[in-house]
Amino acid sequence: MIIRNTFFDRYLEMVTVGYFQYHTEAPTDVTKYRSIIEKMKRCAVQFQELDVLKVAFDYYLSHPEISFANHGGRFPYTDAEVREIIHFARSVIWPDNPPIDEEAVSNLQFTPDPLLELRQRWNQQKDQALKQPA
Repeated sequence: MIIRNTFFDRYLEMVTVGYFQYHTEAPTDVTKYRSIIEKMKRCAVQFQELDVLKVAFDYYLSHPEISFANHGGRFPYTDAEVREIIHFARSVIWPDNPPIDEEAVSNLQFTPDPLLELRQRWNQQKDQALKQPA
């Protein structure tokens, strides 16, 4: 399975950024994210991405070397906090707690997001042009 690098970030940010549309501080209890996680699930179902989302969740839970520190917009989450959110989200979306599909996780490949790369190149060129004397 091949997914874009930004796929998982988009869903995770529904929680880590979306929560702060209505709150000024992160919750002390991960269960406070439940309503946003249920919205995440509805979006994944609507876009027919629920199976892909599960593989992405499992991939990141199977790779502790990937850090999620400071992933979350206005609030600087720690790696442990983000992993706790991912674990909780997985338990909400898949309450029967299916085992991690090791084969799907091992076959998962990430591809760059062409629009994101284009935007980054444009920003670099713009920054270089602004640094040059007039």
